[in-house]
Amino acid sequence: MVSERLSAVLHDEAQAIAVPPPPAGAVLARARLARRRRRTAVAASAALMVAAVTGGTFLVSSQLNRTDDRTDEATFSVDAYREHGALAVDGKLYVAGRRVPFQRAVKSFY
Repeated sequence: MVSERLSAVLHDEAQAIAVPPPPAGAVLARARLARRRRRTAVAASAALMVAAVTGGTFLVSSQLNRTDDRTDEATFSVDAYREHGALAVDGKLYVAGRRVPFQRAVKSFY
């Protein structure tokens, strides 16, 4: 039929066109370059993820290991007060360079 004749004509015309073979060296070089870029991207992504997880773990552990400023009131002796003095800043009392915990904000001290 018409479609079979059209297919045969197109096939014959395509056979008549001279198409040179692709340069194998250039094709292989492009493939190697693409493969190398993929591997580099995967390695860089993995290194970035390891760095992010390590950094996050370090930050979290440093926050967990951080000592609290609050200590017992009994640990501050009169000698430490006499030697280093006392200071009230923003409602917090510091004696001998350490914060003394109180239930209420320190407004004044004598």
